[in-house]
Amino acid sequence: MFWSTTTLERKLTTLITPYDPKHIGRANYTLHIGEEVYISPTRKAENPLDQQKIKLKHQEDFKIPAGQFGFILTEEVVEVPKKAIAFISMRASYKFKGLVNVSGFHVDPEYKGKLIFAVFNAGPSTITLERGEGCFHIWYASTDKESKLGQKVGAEHIKSGIIDPIGEELLSFSGLDAKINDTSDDLLKKMSAIENSQKNIRDLFLIGITILAGIFITQISSCSSSMKSPPDQSINNSQIEKTKKSGATLSDELQATEKTEASTKAPPNQPDGN
Repeated sequence: MFWSTTTLERKLTTLITPYDPKHIGRANYTLHIGEEVYISPTRKAENPLDQQKIKLKHQEDFKIPAGQFGFILTEEVVEVPKKAIAFISMRASYKFKGLVNVSGFHVDPEYKGKLIFAVFNAGPSTITLERGEGCFHIWYASTDKESKLGQKVGAEHIKSGIIDPIGEELLSFSGLDAKINDTSDDLLKKMSAIENSQKNIRDLFLIGITILAGIFITQISSCSSSMKSPPDQSINNSQIEKTKKSGATLSDELQATEKTEASTKAPPNQPDGN
């Protein structure tokens, strides 16, 4: 049988710490967000330290993006007697925003400790919460016999063992949107790099063509100049002088040869008859 408001007022003073009678509702008690939360990443973190648990100050807020999971530690320490069981849920106003409790719906007999709510934002937009906000309800019900399994120690903080399975990137709508934006940015950077590379190649090609054209024009100009220049006069005068000297020498030699032949052919002098 579920405990009535009167029974809650009588028994919860020793079962919930800190206890405030103002938080008793219609056969339920309101639990509040505590000092520690963890929100799953919308994209793969570059640094694992970027995905740590969040320690909240009094009334400090945090956000759960659409499509992301979160672990929320309660402010209160909850105890369930041996002959009772408790049930937990999100308050309706948060359910209407799309925030859903996915951590289970009961607390075992002989449990003592803080509660960790696993929540999922199934709504279309980010949900903002803060420490001390009353998001959860707890109901107590009696069992026909006492539990004999012994005390069950509850949570004091959010353990790493429950974080690891959702510590990587989640393919939620917001995560996919972030991945698309990252891919688009990478593509734009690569296209810009290719355009710059093509521009550099084009500039080098134009520089090479200009250099080759300059060399070609220089060669053409040099050939044209050599074809139009007059023959070297100094070389021609020297050849003429050599020719003249050779001719004079040859003429002298011919004259000497003729004189020699003439002297050879002349008759000897006749002796006088006297």
